[in-house]
Amino acid sequence: MNRAFHMAMIRPSGGLVTYQLLERLQVLAERYVRVHLEPYGREARAAEEHRELLDAWLKGDAAKVESLTAAHIRGTMKDLKQQLSA
Repeated sequence: MNRAFHMAMIRPSGGLVTYQLLERLQVLAERYVRVHLEPYGREARAAEEHRELLDAWLKGDAAKVESLTAAHIRGTMKDLKQQLSA
């Protein structure tokens, strides 16, 4: 569902090559997404972040989408670094 959500937001851009590259990256990252979502509460946090992203995207607020996406990625990376180093 995570990949479907992110790819649905990318698809309307119309860039087939970009879409295909990002889809491949999503597939490669999926194992890390699964690990990231294992701890209690992470799914709820991800769902909230996705809701905020979707709201900004539907409003056409590109700056907010960019900011929320960057924060989403940074938070995930921080969590994964902590999980994988433990």
